[in-house]
Amino acid sequence: MSVSKAPVFAQLQINKLPTLPHVLLEILDACQSDTASFRQLSQLVSHDAVITSKVVAMANSAGYFRRQRITGIDQALLLIGTERTKTIAITAAVQQFFSKFNAANPSYLKEFWLRSLTCALLAKTLATLTSYSQPDQAYLVGLLHNIGDLVLRCNFPDEYAKVDSATNITPAGRLSQEESLLFTNHCEVGAWLLERWELGDFAAAAVRYHHEPLSLLVDAQHLVKLVYLASQLSGPGQQPDTLSLSAAEELFNLTPELVTELLQRLETETEEIALGLGIVLPDGKSQEAEIQQEDARKQVALAEQIRNISLGHTASEHLRQARNSAGEENILELLRAAEETIFMLFGYARLQVYQLDEEQSLQQIGMTVLEADTTSDEPLQISLQAGQSQFAAALLDNRIISSVDWGGSEDALPIVDRLALKRINCPFVVLVPMRLRKKNVGLMVLGAANQTDLGRSAKNLLRLFANDLAKNMARIERTVSRNTLDWDAEQLQAQLREIVHEANNPLAIIRNYLELLTAKLDDQPGLLPDIEIIKEEIDRVGSILLRLREVKQQETAADQMNINQEITDLTNLFEASLFATHNTACQLDLDDRLPPQRGQRSYLRQVLINLLKNAVEAMPEGGELHVSTRHKVNLNGRPYVEITVQDSGPGIPEEILTQLFEAGQSTKAGPHEGLGLSITKNLIQELKGSISCRNTRQGALFQILLPERAVTG
Repeated sequence: MSVSKAPVFAQLQINKLPTLPHVLLEILDACQSDTASFRQLSQLVSHDAVITSKVVAMANSAGYFRRQRITGIDQALLLIGTERTKTIAITAAVQQFFSKFNAANPSYLKEFWLRSLTCALLAKTLATLTSYSQPDQAYLVGLLHNIGDLVLRCNFPDEYAKVDSATNITPAGRLSQEESLLFTNHCEVGAWLLERWELGDFAAAAVRYHHEPLSLLVDAQHLVKLVYLASQLSGPGQQPDTLSLSAAEELFNLTPELVTELLQRLETETEEIALGLGIVLPDGKSQEAEIQQEDARKQVALAEQIRNISLGHTASEHLRQARNSAGEENILELLRAAEETIFMLFGYARLQVYQLDEEQSLQQIGMTVLEADTTSDEPLQISLQAGQSQFAAALLDNRIISSVDWGGSEDALPIVDRLALKRINCPFVVLVPMRLRKKNVGLMVLGAANQTDLGRSAKNLLRLFANDLAKNMARIERTVSRNTLDWDAEQLQAQLREIVHEANNPLAIIRNYLELLTAKLDDQPGLLPDIEIIKEEIDRVGSILLRLREVKQQETAADQMNINQEITDLTNLFEASLFATHNTACQLDLDDRLPPQRGQRSYLRQVLINLLKNAVEAMPEGGELHVSTRHKVNLNGRPYVEITVQDSGPGIPEEILTQLFEAGQSTKAGPHEGLGLSITKNLIQELKGSISCRNTRQGALFQILLPERAVTG
């Protein structure tokens, strides 16, 4: 193709960069395994520059809110999660089969992978040795230092072939040829990518200048010098050349002996990583034909993995549809669909499911369509004890066991295994553990007329299916349980409302008699303390009724609060207790346009209780209490909900008012003095709002402002 003088960057395709199938296989296995740890996944991703670049680019994209730049692989993986990492790996794997570059350049890809990894390991080692504060950042930039070379080769293979054809070319000469053919070079492209991925100016500079003359690097930033030296030392050849050793001494005063020792140690580490990934590196021992044959096997294995993932998605969708159609009734429809799916996609004729019960025993559940002709007295139960059955061993050891493992003969098996196998009535049987949130929940038993392949890829697929089945079963069970609880809770709530209503009637009668009794006992002040005790007990009864009202049905939206309703309920409840015993009249001025808001109802309730009680206690001789709400109060261009609570008391002393919401600041004495308002402020902050207090001519006024977050739908 001909390259115009228009900016080359606008023509670059960077989303289809190839990588080694060896790495993709291991990452896909880790993503699909429920036993692989985050650390394992992070290590696998960190061994490949292409997958790392995709993960970091996604983590630093506009779709993810972050307070600071992501400069480490662990940070990026934590942010985007395992599922998106799996999507990246699958997409990269699929693209392998549509890339002519991958098939035509297997040796280059392996060389690129090895050099990138070596540079990353060196950069991190040197960072630690020279006390650089972010060794993980040094590793990341070292891993990506040559990414521009891969980008240009993939986008302009014909032009880059001319660059490669030159012999005995120096790094400076290579950059010059790239400039003449492509109007840019791989260092500039790499730096542009790191800037695009928001890895920082120093990271981009480290990539941009990693082929500059040594004399220009002496006063460079620490990260730039680290990546420069790591790049020089990770070049072709077993031993460091004179220029690399000079750079080590000039930049960090490192002796040739130390540098050589570091390289030998890292060479061993890279060989171990390659071995773990199944990558055969040229070592003078293996024949080129053997290496190519092994690489071809990895490519075939990757193709099989992609096929199985596709089958797994199909099976998952079938189970999801079956679960939706099963609804609340039972789990049989799901099991029927699972049996159909396992037959159509994998060739197994029978499916039985054993669920782990509270006594840690496996109990067969349901009877699927293809078992309808079998005669069984009752569901089979298998004790989950080590060494007592193959069924128990599969679950306890979390491993797939087939009839091949016991030689196809049942004679040596425990009786309980024989009974279970007789029920499935197939010559070839596979036991697959079912796990949910990394915990054992059951066992899937598959039966077939003939032995089927159980390679690594097939086992991974069976595990995915078993875990997906467990997940769908759990969802149906939760739906049934939730509906039952919702019905019980609704009945309970209705009874509680009735009890609270009835209890308020005698409280009102007691209140009236207390007022009459207080008037009659004006000439007997010695009895007034007894009256106060009775009033306190009425307050306590009111508190008990308040707690009863808090027992409510399960809500679909747990973060929904109806502010006006909460205020009305509380003031109605306090009317016959707190307000009555303290001679308080309460007036409400509630904005009926105020819709339900998003927020923790329990937080709002606690805030209102604290403020209402404080207001009443601020008026020991009785008085008036005014509570109001306002919808869409504008503050700095943003809408808020306003709640005010005002009493007619003497107000709050100025020396306390300025520090009112700090613990220990209060006009009251006692073991909890000032704690209520401190808690109130913290709860309001949790609701993303603010609270303030001021004295007015009528008394103290508390104002709460909550961001307008109306519940929609």
